[in-house]
Amino acid sequence: MKKQAIALAAFFGTAAMAGLAFAEEDERRGPKPPLPIKEIDTDDDGAISKDELAAFQAARFAEIDTNEDGQLTKDELEAAKDAANERTGERRRGGRRMGPGDGFDRMDKDKSGALSQDEFAAPMDWMFSRLDADEDGLVTEEELENARGRRRR
Repeated sequence: MKKQAIALAAFFGTAAMAGLAFAEEDERRGPKPPLPIKEIDTDDDGAISKDELAAFQAARFAEIDTNEDGQLTKDELEAAKDAANERTGERRRGGRRMGPGDGFDRMDKDKSGALSQDEFAAPMDWMFSRLDADEDGLVTEEELENARGRRRR
């Protein structure tokens, strides 16, 4: 369950880095997490395919990799997070920088101090397989909402 929550956080956190605003307010539960389906679903069929997710991940990676070295450092990720927060009006809690508790070190499988494109994509790839409840190779908005409901329990 903890791994699922971490992966959901990584999935939605990456979407937040893309500058997606929080969806409508829910009076009981606060703001809904961003559902990146509209940005990722390039063919407008109402679902995210693995190819669409891969293209989204590659574009985000390129956007965040400001020095174009094919690796993402903590500083590059922080800058992307700050830019996304500025665009969406969100503020970073407590002003703290990324650290071991933010998942970077867990994602950095080769312990190089930077994330490769595969390391960056791995949490979203794993989450895609978890969200695809009917295993049809697509994640629908309904599957995202169902996962959000399971996470609250």
